[in-house]
Amino acid sequence: MKIRYRQIKFKKKYRKQAARQIFAIILLSCIVAACVNHFRSNGIPIVKDWSGQNLSDDTGDSLAISLDTASRLFARRRTLP
Repeated sequence: MKIRYRQIKFKKKYRKQAARQIFAIILLSCIVAACVNHFRSNGIPIVKDWSGQNLSDDTGDSLAISLDTASRLFARRRTLP
């Protein structure tokens, strides 16, 4: 019985350690990604107006559709070509 209790106790310890390491890896990767994006010549802006007004193709036509049009296309099952 004592062996099983010790094994369970070690497993809890390893879970906490793994959770801390996962958090540290995610945090470190976010920091590295932000630094790389900052120093790239054509980095992606973190804060920008991503509204539908900015979505256009090479000819200048808007790629955004209204909610009414989207719901009508969805109802007719014509959302995908």
